[in-house]
This record gives sequence, structure tokens and C-alpha cells, in this order.
Amino acid sequence: MRSRFVLVGLAILALSAFGFAQDRQAAPQPVSLVQLLASPDKYDRKAVVVFGFLTIGQENNNLYLGKTDYDNALLTDSIWVDLSDDMLKKRNELHMRYVRLVGVFHLGHAGHSNSSVGGISGITDCRFWSDPDHPFSEKLKGLVRHDPSTDPPKPQ
Repeated sequence: MRSRFVLVGLAILALSAFGFAQDRQAAPQPVSLVQLLASPDKYDRKAVVVFGFLTIGQENNNLYLGKTDYDNALLTDSIWVDLSDDMLKKRNELHMRYVRLVGVFHLGHAGHSNSSVGGISGITDCRFWSDPDHPFSEKLKGLVRHDPSTDPPKPQ
């Protein structure tokens, strides 16, 4: 009887460890947009966390490296984004802003503009990160006080 309890206990531990390992594999991998553009096959069908400049429009739901790439129509420096319902609701907050996006990267075009190497769908989280007109760094400057007495001496 005691050996049966030991076996059941070991089985529960084994199943728990298996489930834990699967959860770790499913966790989104932080990756830069540059990495996605340079090695898209490495991230195909993988959950990723990525930052970029988001545009939401008729035929232009893209995540760009930056606002300058959007301004200069550098579509090869972007990936398409399959907007979630939540993103559509928060369009005014997210459009033309830097965002943090969590979803599954897909190699290829899947009916989107042939200008990008792939895109992100199955988006589970997209949140505002920074406004190019009022960058995040402006907020940081207000938090850090500069002490001139710590500056190195100026050459004479």
C-alpha cells in the first residue's frame, strides 16, 4: 500500500515538472526587431516580445524600427501586425507610438505587403511605451538631478 502512495506521488511530481517545462517553453522570448528582420527563420512560429514604432492604418499595420523608417517608407525595416480587438480599441493610444508587443512571429507575408519578412499575430499584449513627440527619456531627465560638482574639471 505504501509503495502505491510513493508511485502516485512520483507520478504527480513528474507530471508537474513536465507541465512546468512546457510553460517555460511557451513563455515569449524578448527579441529586438533587428533580430526578427535579420534572422526571421529563427523565430518563425515562436512567441516573442518586441518593441517598435506602430502604425495602424488601411493597408499599413506595421511595426517599424523607428519613426524615421515610417516617415521614409522603409517597409523593409518593418514587419506586419495582425491587430487584435484590444489594439483596435486602443488605436488612439497606440497609433504612431512606440509600443511593447507580445505575439507569435510568422515568417512570410501571409497576404500582407510583400515588403516585409514576416509579421506578428495572436497578439496577447500591446501597450504604449513612448511617444516620439515626448520621448520616454524626457521623463527620465526629470527624475535624475544633475550635480555639477561631480563633473570632471574642464581642460584649460
